[in-house]
Amino acid sequence: MLKRTSRTISKRAILIAVLVFQSLMMWCSPAVAQSEGSNPNLGRLALSTTIAPVLVRAELEAIAVFTSEMASFYNLDFPDIVAEFRTNAGKGDYFESPLQNLALFRDLLIDGKTNLSGVSDNDTGKLLAVFLGVAADRPINEEIARAVVSNLSRGLKQPLSVDLELLSVDAETVRSAIQEANN
Repeated sequence: MLKRTSRTISKRAILIAVLVFQSLMMWCSPAVAQSEGSNPNLGRLALSTTIAPVLVRAELEAIAVFTSEMASFYNLDFPDIVAEFRTNAGKGDYFESPLQNLALFRDLLIDGKTNLSGVSDNDTGKLLAVFLGVAADRPINEEIARAVVSNLSRGLKQPLSVDLELLSVDAETVRSAIQEANN
């Protein structure tokens, strides 16, 4: 005789449903952000033009491998994160995939909250800068930051307002620290 057990909906199942719903909404709603007319050389950041379903998949892959050590890293203060990159780039507990970083960046643009369990989203500027800086392979300026935010905001009804000047400076600090450690 088979016993019936009550089913509980896991946090991950809810997250997947929400992300799929957001992707569908993007296809159904008009694009909010349009390109700013210029076409800066984005390098790896050109992945920011990737369609939403691919970004959702990249975010889910990131969440699947996310650890408490990574949460501790992302909860550090910005200067401590930069110091970690300078000394341990490539060895740390952070996402190295440009696509995953851009997917996590987009996740913050949706509502200023992250789906990374245990990571404080009190300082979204810090997280945005880290995700953008890790994803980049070329110097980041305000024009690059504007293009990435514009690309990743497409289809979002009310994307998070971003200080592009501060984002570009902080993201370039992260990118430079990683480059310095790898040289």
